[in-house]
Amino acid sequence: MRLQGPGKLALRVEHYYRVRQEGKGSLWKVETAAYLYSFYDANAREILAYHWHPQIASTGFPHLHLSYGLVSAATLERSGLSASHNALRPDFASAHLPTRRIALEDVLRTAIEQLGVEPRREHRRDWDTMLQSTRAVFKEDRTWV
Repeated sequence: MRLQGPGKLALRVEHYYRVRQEGKGSLWKVETAAYLYSFYDANAREILAYHWHPQIASTGFPHLHLSYGLVSAATLERSGLSASHNALRPDFASAHLPTRRIALEDVLRTAIEQLGVEPRREHRRDWDTMLQSTRAVFKEDRTWV
């Protein structure tokens, strides 16, 4: 999804879930099985990504990836490098930097407050209330702290 704002960012959301019954005859619950939330620049270069995919033993903890889109295309061009060049330090480019589990609402809040993304026109005035509301429901029902 392309995001409105001066940074010309895009956000890709992959959210995997499972539905289970909490007990015989009780309500059904939807729980997160994995997620990948990734920001991209205007050239479709990944900038950073929050991942949690517990089914992969070596990287099953919540983590952050720093990607080659962190270096602006203009900087690469001035250095005589192509826009697809990875100018990150190799140790950081391949690192899985530990984080806490990240709610989608936190990613959206970061986009708006830190990255200059403009909320959709119909939600410009109440985006904060909407995120607080959905985050509160999420926090109440989550199975992790």
